[in-house]
Amino acid sequence: MTRGFEIDRTVAYLLIHIIIEARLGPTLGCKCNNQPRRLAVAIVDLYAVQSTITAIAEVFLRDEMAATIDEAKARFREEPEVQQCYYVTGGTSFVLIVITTDMRSYERLTRRLFEENDHVNRFRTLVALDRVKAGTAISIP
Repeated sequence: MTRGFEIDRTVAYLLIHIIIEARLGPTLGCKCNNQPRRLAVAIVDLYAVQSTITAIAEVFLRDEMAATIDEAKARFREEPEVQQCYYVTGGTSFVLIVITTDMRSYERLTRRLFEENDHVNRFRTLVALDRVKAGTAISIP
């Protein structure tokens, strides 16, 4: 085990205990049942693994009917490459943050999620050239 993994495990272990001791689990959406071994925390450096393409996809649905939106939400939730999914206003139906290993993988994903989906009118992709800032921290008042 490398030194970095040891530090990551120590930080994760401490974080888990802080969450449990402060009883923040339900507030943070964690279901830890006071058993630290069941809660896994991982923030992965994408450059350290093979997932290197970050794509932001704007998805435009054919209609905004509730059934169409619910089906799209369910479909996007099922895809592990879809890291974040936002139902938005302003003409675009959804904005997805997608992480794939390469452009071929992304193309396969777009065919599966968008091109073979009758509810999708069109989509637009923005490929990230550099992650200038990516965080998971939130301000808790």
